[in-house]
Amino acid sequence: MTSRSIRGIAVAALLAASVFAPGCATKKEPVYKTYYYRCSDTSRFAVKEMDKNRVELARGPNRYVLKPVEVASGTKFASDKASYWNKGDEVVFEVKEKTYTGCKLDSVQSSDEAIRRLQINLPSDTGGGTNQEK
Repeated sequence: MTSRSIRGIAVAALLAASVFAPGCATKKEPVYKTYYYRCSDTSRFAVKEMDKNRVELARGPNRYVLKPVEVASGTKFASDKASYWNKGDEVVFEVKEKTYTGCKLDSVQSSDEAIRRLQINLPSDTGGGTNQEK
């Protein structure tokens, strides 16, 4: 097993653990993270934890709320228009029937402001507009 696959498994485990972990007994609000990815075609995505049952996938101004999907291996979240699948060191995004492969973790932030960085700095895959699914 390569160090890249170990890192990919660790990222998947951290995401799954942080999304599916039971809440703390204290009244402190949970801290959710945003994971930034860069794909082999230079596409960028962000996956923001929303709660234990949802993540938000962002590409430019477009947003998709995804729910966990049972898979044989890895961690997968999906809606009818988009999906995020982390399997080892391989991350695959599907948005509007287009598949993005060769995606690698670029950075992680634990701020609610983090997702806005994509809307300001990255181009949309549709050339404009906002698409938010719930």
